[in-house]
Amino acid sequence: MFFDHDLQLRLGLALVHFLWIACIPAALFTLGLRLIDVNSVEARYRCSVMMLGCTLPLFAVAFWLVDTRQAPPNAAATALVKSGGNLPESSGVSMINVPADTGTDPSSEAPAPRVATGMPDAAPAPAAATTGDTERFAADAWATYVSIAYLAGVVGFMLRLTRGYWLCRRMRRRASAVTDPAVVRVIDRIAAKMRLPKPPVVMWCRQTVVPTVVGILRPAVLLPVALTNGVSIDQIEHVLRHEFTHLRRYDALVNFLQGVVETLLFYHPLVWWLSRQVRLYRELSCDAAVVRDGIDPNQYAETLIDVATLSRASLAHGRPPALAAVSSISSRSQLRIRLERLLGRTNATPVRSQRLADGASLLAVLLLAGALFGSTLNAILAAPQTPDATTPKLGDELSRVMPRDIEPTELAGIVVDAEGNPLPGVTVDAWSWHPGDETTTDEDGVFRFRPESDNGRSKVEVRWMKPGYSPHYVAQQPVGVSDLIVTLDKTTFIEGSVTAAGGSPAAGVTVRGVQKDIKGDGVLIGEVPTETTTDESGKYRLYVHPDRYEITIASPLGVARTEALDVQHGQALKKSIQLAPGVRFEAIVKDAVSGEPFTGLVLWNFPLKQFQGTSDDDGRLVIEGLLPGEFNFSVGAGDPIEYRGMKFHRNGPLGRWWSPQAKHPWQQLQLKPEQFQRNFDDLTFDLSPGMQPVEIFIEAGVKFSGHVYDPDGNPRAGATVAPAKTGSGNSLTGDTRFSATTEADGSYTVVMPAGNAFQYNLMAFDGEYSKWRKWGAVARDPLTTRPGQTIADYDFTLTRGATVRGKVTSIDDEAPPRQVRAHPADLRGNRYYDPTVEVRPDGTFELGGLRPGKHSIQVSPFWLAAADAENGSSVVVDVAEGEVREGVELQAVTPEGPKLYPVIKSKQPVDIPATSNVIAPAAGGVIFMAADKVFSTPCFDQESMYFGACDGNFYCLDKTTGQLKWKIEDLQRVDSSPVVAAGKVFFTSFARGQSWLHAVDTNSGKLIWEKRIEGCGNSHPQIQGDNVCVAGVKQLFSLDQNSGRRVAASPIDGDGVAQYVAVAVHGDKTLVLVTTDYEADDYTGVGVLVCFDSGSETPAWKLPLGGCSFGNLHCSGQRCYFGTRDGHLNAVDLATGMPVWKYDCADVFVAADRVWPHHVIDNGDSVVVACSQRSLNDPGAMICVDKATGVKRWSIVNSLGFSYSSDTTENSVVTVCLDHRLMRLDRANGRVQFIGTLPESSARWQGESYKLVTNDGFAFVVGAEKQVWRFDLDKLK
Repeated sequence: MFFDHDLQLRLGLALVHFLWIACIPAALFTLGLRLIDVNSVEARYRCSVMMLGCTLPLFAVAFWLVDTRQAPPNAAATALVKSGGNLPESSGVSMINVPADTGTDPSSEAPAPRVATGMPDAAPAPAAATTGDTERFAADAWATYVSIAYLAGVVGFMLRLTRGYWLCRRMRRRASAVTDPAVVRVIDRIAAKMRLPKPPVVMWCRQTVVPTVVGILRPAVLLPVALTNGVSIDQIEHVLRHEFTHLRRYDALVNFLQGVVETLLFYHPLVWWLSRQVRLYRELSCDAAVVRDGIDPNQYAETLIDVATLSRASLAHGRPPALAAVSSISSRSQLRIRLERLLGRTNATPVRSQRLADGASLLAVLLLAGALFGSTLNAILAAPQTPDATTPKLGDELSRVMPRDIEPTELAGIVVDAEGNPLPGVTVDAWSWHPGDETTTDEDGVFRFRPESDNGRSKVEVRWMKPGYSPHYVAQQPVGVSDLIVTLDKTTFIEGSVTAAGGSPAAGVTVRGVQKDIKGDGVLIGEVPTETTTDESGKYRLYVHPDRYEITIASPLGVARTEALDVQHGQALKKSIQLAPGVRFEAIVKDAVSGEPFTGLVLWNFPLKQFQGTSDDDGRLVIEGLLPGEFNFSVGAGDPIEYRGMKFHRNGPLGRWWSPQAKHPWQQLQLKPEQFQRNFDDLTFDLSPGMQPVEIFIEAGVKFSGHVYDPDGNPRAGATVAPAKTGSGNSLTGDTRFSATTEADGSYTVVMPAGNAFQYNLMAFDGEYSKWRKWGAVARDPLTTRPGQTIADYDFTLTRGATVRGKVTSIDDEAPPRQVRAHPADLRGNRYYDPTVEVRPDGTFELGGLRPGKHSIQVSPFWLAAADAENGSSVVVDVAEGEVREGVELQAVTPEGPKLYPVIKSKQPVDIPATSNVIAPAAGGVIFMAADKVFSTPCFDQESMYFGACDGNFYCLDKTTGQLKWKIEDLQRVDSSPVVAAGKVFFTSFARGQSWLHAVDTNSGKLIWEKRIEGCGNSHPQIQGDNVCVAGVKQLFSLDQNSGRRVAASPIDGDGVAQYVAVAVHGDKTLVLVTTDYEADDYTGVGVLVCFDSGSETPAWKLPLGGCSFGNLHCSGQRCYFGTRDGHLNAVDLATGMPVWKYDCADVFVAADRVWPHHVIDNGDSVVVACSQRSLNDPGAMICVDKATGVKRWSIVNSLGFSYSSDTTENSVVTVCLDHRLMRLDRANGRVQFIGTLPESSARWQGESYKLVTNDGFAFVVGAEKQVWRFDLDKLK
């Protein structure tokens, strides 16, 4: 816990004793009800508020007076369990981690853990605990768990309370003021009669279903929009009189304080009973006030009934109950009591079920309170009358040695054991993957050092380690904090025995536990290892921090890799390991140009440094004892270099390398016409016993050498020479690889990949990454380079840089700090070496180091292409050498409010009006909200709609109201589009680490059957007769709808593994559109269309395509239509597989590169295809093409793309754009018939994905914004 033990015990005892103490106000209130006249509801209301209000003071008294020495013992606590952090409350120290300790020292049983930074070999014996300590902490360990549970409950109910009032604020912001003159007159008349200081604020609200008061300091009355048509002006007056009475008595404030009491005392049923009475008598007293003002009780009762009827109708039509978390609204039972009182039935009694529930709760509380009180009394009487033996009070000692005056870049504190004793010799290791940021605690357990933290702006990854103790680990530890205490214990570990491959105990082998994919501050830490060694009998104990671990062993005795193990704090996990023979990896290394063996290629692994091999004179490289499975090698050559205490190999003389047997396509030979070839990344292989040797090809690099001089001809040390991808403004590699820093004499030498047919240029920058010093940069002309080429005396002379001064306006106070940079307009620069400065607090900046010529002066966030930046955030200047340019004004764009902005200002002409009018509520709106993004296109039957979501649920909703009927849970992700047939819905999912096809009963949601099919998670099932078809990564499967029995399995492509598959069934033919590589040829990709005749597992025909496809297949007549990433809409004859025509969709775009048609829909004698360009941020188009001729009939372009599925009605194409706008287009000519913004759409600048489908005269929209919209198409005009 984060407070000391006495405080835990005091809180636990107070919570227990309050169980019977709360009976006092409840009993007094019950007595008051008997004494107060039944018609005096105002007095009963005051009494209920008073009794509820006194519960908090009574709890405080119990907390203050409780005697912690009278803690009831826990007979089950027989282990020597001791809570850490025995610090007095007065010490003012905040604990990071306070684990527990289990008695004995296990260090003698197995060697202590080792880590990369090295630690002492022995662990000191723990300090002995006194008998009094043991007995006391064993007796009242329950207090820790009770306190934790209570605080967790308080947090949960606090979130509930906060959500309720946040909903109220949101409703008020969205409400509109009452302007009806008749209603305004009623408001003024009632306010004057009640002598209110001014007429209250009254507003119409679509999110509420009953009249309510919101706000405390600025209260307002919200009336449901339904009241505008369903009630008379007299009834509105009745409602307002009731709500104004709440305002006059400050009931909103009372309701808020009531919620605070419920939050703090949530666990007591009598508190909830008192709170319910407060709400009941609050409403009854307001009703009584309305009747006293002369309103006929029968008419008023009729008003309550009409309002309740309209409220239920609103809920039935799918209106979200936004006030569900606001505790001021009457329940149905309260409404019944109110009506009975108005109609003169004052002797009404509570519902029988409610009385039984209240009685059972009260009886349970009294029994539990009596039992606990009795056990406490027995403990007091039975306790030995001897002085208490308490734990040592170390507060004064800790305060004396605790580091003070911590600077913003320091990490300092103290490490103690579970008994509060300082721990010397603890290694404190920041940035654990490299040496250089470590220290060790002194004899007082104190540490103090300055780890790298970007001058205090970033949090630090840090470990605290000592042999014999479980390490403590924080991935994002702030620096500069005071009173930092870390507690280490010995209770969390993995232990077992290791058996060699031959069956004998594996002595002396290293057992390695790895935490993976840790999210640090701005960095993803791939793995954090902890190691230990087995003893002579093969036993080990690995002390770990609570987390998930993969255990690996790689030794001459054998290798092993376990499944992921989840280890909780205080858990002693048993895991014995059987070793198996390791994998022998052999590679043959050849020069790609000459074909000769290459000597000196080094394969190595950074975390597992023992696995390293170097190719010999025959080009042969062998590494023994590797772990089976995926293994990643870094590649280098030449002598190793040292960086931050680590040695590793750079590329040496090499420019590129690749292997045909590498796991990933980008690690194999990648040649793309007129593009720069990469092939200089790591190599990953799937290792298995007995595997054949692999081939690795290398290509010699280009060696550049020369000097960098300043404008006066002096050598410039510390400058950077780097390659630039000419025409892009980017680096050659996408990072800072192949950059070189000049020596003291200004010289540099660097080896870079050859450009071959691609020309690139080099540039020089005075400084390092983004940090300009004095002179301006220089960029040389592009040049042609070949493997093995040497280019000497390639010199650079820096320029007298120009300076730009200006100001950035419209910076929000809460916005992150802005930066300004200069990006050369000739696109021969490298963005990593653009001069960049921080904007001063007053918005001004001074940016130096600009080389002569044109530059885009940009304010963050930066765009690589200046034309993509928001208006005003990028300004072009043309500067001369040494010039000082003043008065540059930049606009820091920050979207405000609900307005929707496209991310870029495209040069593409658009055909759609720039309207942002929200679709009227009468047409429809949101009917459901999923827990995560929805990428699944819904399907329907007569009453329901079905779809999946990224939250791992598959939903069935009432398609009229959006009410959830049932859902399938605990799936990992459901992206595919389902299909309904014969009372079953079929869909695929990712679940339990696999991909599955499910069959579910549409009425009950009961799972009928499911089948695991490799790679089917993104495949949309199709119905073929009595079977359901779905595609995996290698086969098309046909399964019986009723049993899931496999009917057929047809190979879809023998040339590779499918990455995406679309399936269509048309008559007796099944077509499969296969993508095997989407990265090839600048993301045009590789695809094939395969056709099967019914009942055949052999393809009728195959058609290689001009590119891959992530769209659908649409079949009509004797043809099928689909888009491919070469920009074409294709028509193919179903009988022969021969292309009929191709339409180039790039014709409608100004920029014709990377135009990707995807979703095709039928439009009678034509088809309509949606196209995107490059990314979600670029323009999109809908193109209508004649089915017979392939000639375009019409097209329409928007500044952002269209949804991934659209649909048609009798005379319209209905679609959604990524700028959140739904539209209807004329099927004949593409003209816009209707356009409107989706209500309650995301405030993001653009959407991520939408799917639209029409059914029974309604349009349904789902997408990445989690909502489900439903619109009446007849009202979208």
